[in-house]
Amino acid sequence: MYLIVVAIEVECQTVHDIVNLYKNITNSYQKEVIPAWNQSLPFEINFGVAPLVMNSFYETEETISLTAAIYFVWNDRRLTWDPKIYGNKEHITITTNDIWIPYVYLENTVDELQPLGYDSQFYAVLSYDGNVTWTPGGILKAKCPANMLKFPFDSQTCEFVFAMWGVQVSDTMYVPMDNAGIMTYFTENSNWDITNNRQYIRYKDVITEMIFELSIKRQPVYYIVVIIVPTIMFALMNPLVFLLPVDSGERVSLGMTVLLSYAIFLTIVASSLPASSDPMCLLLFVMILIMVLSGLIVIAVIITVYYHHKDNVETINSCLLRFVTCCCCVFSSSDVSDTDGEYQEKKQQLTVKHIVKTLDVFFMIISYILLIVLLIAYLIYVILN
Repeated sequence: MYLIVVAIEVECQTVHDIVNLYKNITNSYQKEVIPAWNQSLPFEINFGVAPLVMNSFYETEETISLTAAIYFVWNDRRLTWDPKIYGNKEHITITTNDIWIPYVYLENTVDELQPLGYDSQFYAVLSYDGNVTWTPGGILKAKCPANMLKFPFDSQTCEFVFAMWGVQVSDTMYVPMDNAGIMTYFTENSNWDITNNRQYIRYKDVITEMIFELSIKRQPVYYIVVIIVPTIMFALMNPLVFLLPVDSGERVSLGMTVLLSYAIFLTIVASSLPASSDPMCLLLFVMILIMVLSGLIVIAVIITVYYHHKDNVETINSCLLRFVTCCCCVFSSSDVSDTDGEYQEKKQQLTVKHIVKTLDVFFMIISYILLIVLLIAYLIYVILN
């Protein structure tokens, strides 16, 4: 019986290999020089944006906050080595203190202008063939003009503009890794949905801008329940003040209560919008019209109360009497071609109670027509656009 022993030589990577590798690749390395092997050609840098969390969108300040990582990949031939010499080590992770990195700024930031990754130490991954991958990240706060026309059913498109200040267009060339950002690590936001995103290059004056464009859509459920539904309910309830008995004394007080309720909802909507929204929020415009109509209803209620306390029909304006008489003729008979004698007879039969009742019906019908037309027009515009 023979025992066969096979000796396998395992070549491991020791810490001394990594130390020697680090010393050799950084020895006499000038990190201030752009690592283009041919300095007469622009240096190619691949970039990509990986959104992690959408923190918030402030309509009143017109700013968006996004936590994201930025991928930068380039080739630096000064950082190449032979893996066989260093225990077949093909990749190494090092700090960026000793190698060249692109100092990229968020151009449309609302915070202090600082290069990406300046406040934290983000490691870089080096490959034996000279490829460098660096992924700085952080909270990006950018200016984003808001279009509040369809609030709360609005969608916003925001741009994050990155650029290298002080670097000529002919020195560097940026290439997006893909047409869209890397959404693998993104966490959904409860208030906003990401509908689209893209990344591209834009040339502006003497610099090249890297653009990450993010399209978001608001979740409108909260505003529907808190603002739109109560507004519609109050709007449909407001003309019902004409059904209250005049002697109850509650007509004017109910009309004023509804009017003040509109003022409260108007304040809530206005607090969620920029001070100078261009174009103006359509919901705000509709609420202002409803508020104006509510004020007209209060005026109409005061008019009906005023005529209710008239003692004699003869003291009422003749035009109003003729209008009420015609309305009574329309409501009482389909034949509206009354003679002048019949008109005088019905005029004599009119009482103050008939006049007030006719005005109540007329004002209520007109109010409902205007409200329903306004609400339907708003809903159609929101749904079709």
